Amino acid sequence: MTPTTRLLVQGASLVIIYDAVAAMISKQFSLPYGNFTAGSLFIYAAVGFFASRLNAKRNLVAAILAGAFIGFADATLGWFVSNLIGPGRPATPLTPLLWVFVASTVILSAAVLAAIGYGIGKLVFRRSV
Repeated sequence: MTPTTRLLVQGASLVIIYDAVAAMISKQFSLPYGNFTAGSLFIYAAVGFFASRLNAKRNLVAAILAGAFIGFADATLGWFVSNLIGPGRPATPLTPLLWVFVASTVILSAAVLAAIGYGIGKLVFRRSV
C-alpha cells in the first residue's frame, strides 16, 4: 500500500469512526449531534496537512483531492453509520436532491480545509528542513 493510499484509508476510517463515536455520545448524553462538527473539520484539515508531507512535490491538487475523498466518505458512510445509531437522522425528510446538496457541501468543505491544512503543512515542514 502506498503512503498516499494509506493516508486515504486511515483518514476515511478515522472520520467514519469519529462519526460513530460522536453519534453514540450524542445519543447517550442527549447532546446536539452538530456539536461534534468541529472534529470532522479538523480531520479534513489534518488529511491535507499530512498529504503535504507525503507527496515529494507537495502537490496542492493531491491534498485537495484527498480532502474531497475524505469528505465523500464522511457524507456517505459516515452519515449512514451515524444515521443507524440515531442522531445523524435529519429533521426533515432527505430527498435525493437535498442529499446531493449536503454531500456536495461536505465534499467542498473538506477539500477547502484540506487545502488549508496543506498550506500549514507546507509552512511547518519547510521550516523544519
